[in-house]
Amino acid sequence: MNSIDLIMIVIVLLTVFLGYRKSFMKSFVEWISLSMSLWITLHFFGNFANVVAKLPGVSSITGLLNDALLSKFASLDQELDFSIASFEKMNFSKSLMYFFKNSNIFKGAGKTTFGELSIGLFVNVLSIILLFIITTFILRAIFNSFEYLNKMAGFNHFQKVGAVLFSFLKSLVYVTLIAFIVYNISVFFNSGIFYDAYHSSIFAKLLYNNGLIEWAFGV
Repeated sequence: MNSIDLIMIVIVLLTVFLGYRKSFMKSFVEWISLSMSLWITLHFFGNFANVVAKLPGVSSITGLLNDALLSKFASLDQELDFSIASFEKMNFSKSLMYFFKNSNIFKGAGKTTFGELSIGLFVNVLSIILLFIITTFILRAIFNSFEYLNKMAGFNHFQKVGAVLFSFLKSLVYVTLIAFIVYNISVFFNSGIFYDAYHSSIFAKLLYNNGLIEWAFGV
């Protein structure tokens, strides 16, 4: 057991504790909106990245990154190029390959340079974050309209049991997502803190290796 396991345990306990203080419907809404938001995000982030890349603030940041940092590595653009085929030869995980194949990094081009790849990674990760926030907000607003069900006759005695159950399920989504992120960072770099953290973690390996994420998102 390492720090990743401790973080996961704290998240589960804290989420369940906070969920106990909520209603059944509130916990259910948070769980279902979280799950659906992740599904939508991981399936459509590549298309959304095309929109994000054109936003004034984002284009300014990518331009600044290119001028201030990536321009200093311009020689790498002449020496290196990247493609889906080259990544497959690196034995990346299926989920990491899913990210590259569904991103907009290689859309319309078989290969990309180091600078383009770096900008593409930034834009696509940003699109994942923004799309998740937007869809979660919209879905919660929609599902919260059903909260009147809390007042249905005979429903009250299920409140706390249901609230704890769905809070626990929500916590599993959180910790599985952490395992997913830590694993793929460890695979991408193949060494370092994240690599050691994942391979010495009990729960991260258990949650990732159960195949739930790959099944749920069609990876």
